[in-house]
Amino acid sequence: MKAGWRKAAAAGLVLALCAAASAAGQDKTVPKSLVRFAEDTLVKLGQDAQLVAFVEKDNARPVAIDRLKALDKQWQAKDNIEDFVKALLASPVSARLASLIAADKFLPEAFIMNAQGTIIGETNRTSTYWKGEQAKFTGAFNGGKGAVWYGTLAFDESTKINAVQISVPVSRGGAAIGAICFTVNVDEWEKR
Repeated sequence: MKAGWRKAAAAGLVLALCAAASAAGQDKTVPKSLVRFAEDTLVKLGQDAQLVAFVEKDNARPVAIDRLKALDKQWQAKDNIEDFVKALLASPVSARLASLIAADKFLPEAFIMNAQGTIIGETNRTSTYWKGEQAKFTGAFNGGKGAVWYGTLAFDESTKINAVQISVPVSRGGAAIGAICFTVNVDEWEKR
């Protein structure tokens, strides 16, 4: 009984912290209904037991930042890294993430990052591998405190959609251990 109460209290604390932090960092172009969805639904995906376990496992094997930056350069240049990308896209982490967003046509892609901002799973190939210095990671990870981060609503040339990125913390026991970034097709969101 006590363990269940503690889990509920920790989940409530994470939701409260994320809601308070998100209000300060929210872009005014993000529809209010989408903000509610992020705070009510996407934050809970960051508490999915399987995703939390995947992030915890990856966090146990930190990689030197210089190595991450070198991998990121290879990733961006598509320099002898495609087998690594294919394996990442076919991983159980990516499969779990894809299954969680499959029913929502307005969520065409998502990626999950460890505590260093390294992608450990994704539904589509991203343009960069290491997000550790990008706001979509730092805003959601928030120094281990967790927050909801909202990107700016804009037309995305590569996907030809009006999109906004929203990142939420992956959390355990009230602390952020990683982050998930979702791309939201705002036109599909408005149609639902």
